[in-house]
Amino acid sequence: SDIWPDHVVYRAGVEFVDGVTVREVDLATGDAAHRVRCGREGVSLEIEARWVVDASGRAGILKRQLGLGLDNDHDVNSAWFRIGGRIDVNDWSTDPQWLGRCNPPNRWLSTNHLVGDGYWVWLIPLASGSHSVGIVADGRIHPLNRINSYGRALEWLREFQPRLAEDLEARGDVPQDFAFLKHFSHGCRKVFSGQRWAMTGESGVFLDPFYSPGSDFIAIANTYITELIAHDRAGQPVASYARLYEQLFM
Repeated sequence: SDIWPDHVVYRAGVEFVDGVTVREVDLATGDAAHRVRCGREGVSLEIEARWVVDASGRAGILKRQLGLGLDNDHDVNSAWFRIGGRIDVNDWSTDPQWLGRCNPPNRWLSTNHLVGDGYWVWLIPLASGSHSVGIVADGRIHPLNRINSYGRALEWLREFQPRLAEDLEARGDVPQDFAFLKHFSHGCRKVFSGQRWAMTGESGVFLDPFYSPGSDFIAIANTYITELIAHDRAGQPVASYARLYEQLFM
């Protein structure tokens, strides 16, 4: 707290320090404490911890450090962008039977999926008033170089989702941002360890940006990790639990 006075201490002694870069994790064996080296604004700090839980996302600090990365056969790419305003799919049809399925007609409030051979497209309303549009596609059927810029993605949408392309072009606005990711799906050889470390979220394994089940996977991992720490705090060996939970999770 003397080094970074803006840190926050929550109930039960939980401390949170924002804007810190983790540089290295020295994992201990036996009952020795792990050491986490981090820094901010030219100041370094070393933290001792009984447990290290990596929630660093795609940075995958522990996975990279331990060489645990694992390719999988889900070879897919994605591109996404945000536009100002709402995309209301109800405006795309005058069919009374289809319109009548949603009453009141507020389909835009949901995540809408447009699905075709080898791809799906998401439409997600954001609290900011913007709408997120994303393409998830099998690279063997829809190569990444067809969707890796806004112009190319729009051209691709003209072919496979022309009504969405028409909606976007009618606005005449440039997107607020644009990003793409090649071969985003990844595995990991180990995510829970009896040596008192674990990975959660995208830092370990990541299947697909379909975050409805994806959020469930994160919650399941967090539940297992919490159980492991609780077993350890109760003085119980955790290696066998770690193996079991990891088998179930994978």
